[in-house]
Amino acid sequence: MNEDKNNLKKIRKNEIMKIASDLFYSKGISETTISEITYLANIGKGTFYEYFKNKDDVINEYIKDYFDNVHNQINEKVDDFKSNREKILFIVKYLFKSKEKDEKFTYVLIEFLRLTFNKKNDEVKKLHGFNEQVLNLINYHLKKGIQTKEFKDCNTEEISIEIISSILGNLVMSLSHEFKDCDNSTKCNVETILNSIKN
Repeated sequence: MNEDKNNLKKIRKNEIMKIASDLFYSKGISETTISEITYLANIGKGTFYEYFKNKDDVINEYIKDYFDNVHNQINEKVDDFKSNREKILFIVKYLFKSKEKDEKFTYVLIEFLRLTFNKKNDEVKKLHGFNEQVLNLINYHLKKGIQTKEFKDCNTEEISIEIISSILGNLVMSLSHEFKDCDNSTKCNVETILNSIKN
C-alpha cells in the first residue's frame, strides 16, 4: 500500500515538473508563476507545496533529475571504450548529444545559468551539485589514467572542473546564432586539456 502511494506521489511530482518545465521553456523561468503551474496541473497551491518548497525547487529538481538520468546512461556505455582518454571524450560528446536531443532542457538550463550568474554563491553551489556526478566520473577516469601511465601526475580535481567549465561555457554559447560549432570547440578544448597531461 505504501509503495503504491509513493509511486503515485512520484508520478504526480513528475507531472508537476513536466508542466513547470514546459512553462519555463515557453515563457521563461522569471515569467512563470506558481499560480500558472498549479492551474495547468489542476492542483491547489497547498498540493504544490507538498512536493516543492518554491519555484526554484522545481527548477533544481528538474535539472537534477535530468543530469541523474544522463549520468546513468553514460555509466551504461562508458566502459565500451578502452582508454581513459576515450572515455572522457565520450562523456563530453554524450553531454552534447543529450543537449541536441532535448532542446527544452537545454533552454531551461541556459536560462538557469543566466539567472545563476546574477545571484549569490548558493546558486553557483547548486550548479556544481548538478554536475557533481559527471565531475566525479571525469575525475575517476583521470585518476585511472594516471595509474595506467596514460596521463602525467596532475591535480585531477582541477582538470575535471576545467573540462566541465568548458562544456558549460560552450553549452551557453551554443544558443548564440554566431557560434554554432560549439560541439567541435568543446571537443578541441578537452583534447587540448588532455594533451597537456598526456604521458
